[in-house]
Amino acid sequence: MEEHSSSSPCDDNSHFDGNCFSCYMKHGECKNIFIEWRKCVEEGEKNDENIINKCFQITSDLRKCMETNQDHYDEALKAEEDPAYKIFMILQAQKEADRRGHEIKVVANE
Repeated sequence: MEEHSSSSPCDDNSHFDGNCFSCYMKHGECKNIFIEWRKCVEEGEKNDENIINKCFQITSDLRKCMETNQDHYDEALKAEEDPAYKIFMILQAQKEADRRGHEIKVVANE
């Protein structure tokens, strides 16, 4: 199968089924932490828990691992700085809050 770029080990099937990000994350040094992070998120969603609180430590560990291994994860780290990504994350948080019947307050960083 063909790779899409040097930093994306995803094949055509993983792009098609929406698993390219998981494939990308699992291809680097942070594979095991990413798998634990996914389990935490999935468990939190299944049990209707606050994922931010539940998965805070593993998210922090994953971020540190990605920063330590920027040679592979630089693309993902840079994406977090993109204004479109930030808007997407706000919309995802709003969707999650709506699903739970909560409101969120967005505070802009200066």
